[in-house]
Amino acid sequence: EENQLYEVKGTYSLHKLCELLGIVPADDWISSTVSGFMIEQLERVPQEGDTFIYDYFTFKATGVKQRRVNKVQVKRVHLTEEEHKL
Repeated sequence: EENQLYEVKGTYSLHKLCELLGIVPADDWISSTVSGFMIEQLERVPQEGDTFIYDYFTFKATGVKQRRVNKVQVKRVHLTEEEHKL
């Protein structure tokens, strides 16, 4: 779907978000929340505005206070197959 944009709390269930987005969770994920997933992917506590791409979606920390990720913006991105493999 074009321009899919979600804003979720850091405490939101990672499993529910994956179901919503159609992402298949990896077996080695430790996190159960979106906040934990961001920390796991970035390998550090995110700062405001930190972003990464996972499986055709950008995850952006939009609300970080006192080393806690309160809000995350998730947006569908359009990648070619080649870009997706990187």
